[in-house]
Amino acid sequence: MNDDERAFRHYDEPAHREPAPGPARKLPTPPRTKLSEYVPIRLSTDVMNAIREHAHADGLTVSAWIRQLIQRELDRAEDPAARLSLQAVQVERAVDAILAKLQDAERRIASSGAG
Repeated sequence: MNDDERAFRHYDEPAHREPAPGPARKLPTPPRTKLSEYVPIRLSTDVMNAIREHAHADGLTVSAWIRQLIQRELDRAEDPAARLSLQAVQVERAVDAILAKLQDAERRIASSGAG
């Protein structure tokens, strides 16, 4: 059972949806440097572990590593040559998938004796 399933089952019980006893706690406000938006996301444990490893290897915090990755992808998306390169890869994958289906159909026809 993964973390999401465990959380879903926990909060599926009405008793677990009650507020915790005691005064309400306010979540800490993220630092307000030049960043203006806060985007909470949920990731699987495996993905988070991989991100932590990459961030540590690059000498960055997880947040900085993710921001850097997003900026690199945005820069790439604005570069016409990179965009065309990505589109070429997508077309190549689509053609490969079609060819694989045709070859599979050919094999089925040959094995059925209809060819």
